[in-house]
Amino acid sequence: MPPQEAARSPVRGGRVAIAGLGTVGRAVARALDGGAIPGLSLTAVAVRDGGKARAELAALAAPPEVVTAFDAL
Repeated sequence: MPPQEAARSPVRGGRVAIAGLGTVGRAVARALDGGAIPGLSLTAVAVRDGGKARAELAALAAPPEVVTAFDAL
């Protein structure tokens, strides 16, 4: 997003959760962590293997909460 468009972004304080951390999920996580869309932050990722996801997400500036299907049980 060009800087002039980012300054006019209507999004304020939006929180994003990702279902899955495959190729697309990782790209979205990195983009959100890098501030690609002003006003949005990655707050949670739902995955099957929590340990693997936590290890991968540790490199982000603001690692999100990792949730597995078993957390809800």
